[in-house]
Amino acid sequence: MYAQGDINVPTRLREEPKLLKQLMERYKDEHKALIANALVLWSGQPVKIIKRFMEGESQALFIEILKDLRGPIFYYRENDEIVLRRWVKVLLAEGKESKQLTAAEEKDAFEFARDIQTKYHNSFVTPKDLRDLLDLGDTKSSHVMSSKLLKKWQSEGKVKGIRRGLYQFKKQVGTLSIDLLLSKLGLDDINSK
Repeated sequence: MYAQGDINVPTRLREEPKLLKQLMERYKDEHKALIANALVLWSGQPVKIIKRFMEGESQALFIEILKDLRGPIFYYRENDEIVLRRWVKVLLAEGKESKQLTAAEEKDAFEFARDIQTKYHNSFVTPKDLRDLLDLGDTKSSHVMSSKLLKKWQSEGKVKGIRRGLYQFKKQVGTLSIDLLLSKLGLDDINSK
């Protein structure tokens, strides 16, 4: 067994108290939080092996956690594997509740959020929507991060502020070829003269 604070303890286990605290806040049920924590720590094992250790009430909670779309893990059924959510990876690897997105992550995040919100929500987005879509978690720092990201996109002209906490992605302007544009304007015969 490792002692708390032992420098030889793997990072995952040293940061476990922070993770458990997050899970307690998320689930409000100590037993469920402990099972979720165990699933994070056992994420390298196939679920068929992990479920052997679940009995009675624990088995029902185990299934709930596997199905939880906002939980610390994603159960990839086809491969029988547990995939850690981004916020859990950041917490375990760096001991932080959230981490600034890289430029590439931010670009992907913008495009993904814009596409989903445009398709299903009339282009409207809130900081909570963004946290949920990007799987940032529900901590104070992730709240700040999602708000700052939307304000940044607003300053860049990518979203429009509707009111406090509500933004709308600006409509994408398609690009037309010069020939198609001239055709639409009825000037396509200019090139043939």
